[in-house]
Amino acid sequence: MRYTVKNFGPISLADLEMGDLTLVCGRNNTGKSYLTYSLFSLLSFARNDILVSPDDSEAKILCKMGKVVIDLVALATRYNERFSNGNMQRFIDALPGSLAVNKSVISSAEFKLEVDTEVMRKSLMDLEYEGREFWQVSDNCKIFLKKSRGQSTVECRLNIDEISPSSSSSLLTDEDGKETLPQNDVIIRNLQLLISFLINHSVQDAFIITCERTGVAIFGDEFSIFRAMACEDDKNLVRMGELRKRFGFKGYPLPIRKDLDFSLKLSEISTKDGFVAAKHPEIIEALNSIVGGQYSFNKDTNSIRFKPLNHDLSLSLVESSSSVRSLSELTFYLKHKSRKGDLLIVDEPELNLHPDAQRKMARIFAMLVNAGIKVFITTHSDYILRELNALIMLNNLEKEKKDNIFAKHGYTDACMIGRDQVKCYVLADGKTIPMVPHERLGYPVSSFDDTIEQFNALYNDITDVDEQC
Repeated sequence: MRYTVKNFGPISLADLEMGDLTLVCGRNNTGKSYLTYSLFSLLSFARNDILVSPDDSEAKILCKMGKVVIDLVALATRYNERFSNGNMQRFIDALPGSLAVNKSVISSAEFKLEVDTEVMRKSLMDLEYEGREFWQVSDNCKIFLKKSRGQSTVECRLNIDEISPSSSSSLLTDEDGKETLPQNDVIIRNLQLLISFLINHSVQDAFIITCERTGVAIFGDEFSIFRAMACEDDKNLVRMGELRKRFGFKGYPLPIRKDLDFSLKLSEISTKDGFVAAKHPEIIEALNSIVGGQYSFNKDTNSIRFKPLNHDLSLSLVESSSSVRSLSELTFYLKHKSRKGDLLIVDEPELNLHPDAQRKMARIFAMLVNAGIKVFITTHSDYILRELNALIMLNNLEKEKKDNIFAKHGYTDACMIGRDQVKCYVLADGKTIPMVPHERLGYPVSSFDDTIEQFNALYNDITDVDEQC
């Protein structure tokens, strides 16, 4: 996947070729959040709002014959063309609302996304429908799907067996008063939506964890209460609108809203098993070791509880440490929502974590990559970068030396990562600068190194003065 941004806020040109693990580093106010939030917004748009229309002739065949076979893989191969037509303008028009920014911020902005169509092809080939799955067109008309695994095409078949007198007004009536198929334009529109849904959902799904995660963890209940109050009656709703207008409130960026929605839906989400928890429980155990305990969801109180190791306590997030709050969303995502092939986006994973925990987080990201989840992070942490460099260097060692280091320092093959799997960028002066890894030492980041060298110089001067005294 490749993501390119021009003239957006402080960013003049950002060009990211994504790896299995992608890092963006940089000083404050260089545009990392703009870059991250816009990437997530565009991926969300791609999975939900891109229109992928079959040929007109195929739509007409469905209307006339009641059945058509559509080549999904052929449509997916041309998918990237969809980002250069009217779809992108619809995305840009919606972006100020998605990011809660003024239109002036995006007045000359350009965005480009190139997804991996080979990954899409494999995803579509894996689809399997037995003929019972359907897309609802109207009250008594459905489009049924039939597709074998390994097949590039899907058969779409109309079915109107359950016509009743209370049918939709979109249905036509013949001379005898018998209801027939919906109008052709209704069928064609629904075929477009169906095919768009199938292809769009082969695009990599993204889950984002923002820097505001600790606030969401604490104040989620209050958001839920105020939202319920606003919807109780028209007076509250009007009053809420007046206050928003008075204070110029533009809402929250889409990524933060997604954080909040995830928190508010945990009662439903926690009933499901995510890919990581089911197939790689060692990653959940590694996360538990960082926070020093285990999370659970209490349905009676509709809240997250945390149980510290070797204690009988059951704490709310308000009662828990900031590190527990910071990692709660990541843990519940991995336990209950993660799927193989996802893109996990984490804004500043080092938030509220001790340097030792930051190093362990780098190992968890490597473990996730090896398990089949791609990771994108923005970071100010030299510890995370140095740990990843250590994992890359360890991965290149001969087996005997590697085993000795594993035994001494507690590493495993599960957290090793190859240099070709990692992409690292520094965002500075409005541009992304790709970091070229040193053959032996890994990725350098000048902003980190400069600060460390300045500290070393300061301490050298201080100790020199002490010695002279």
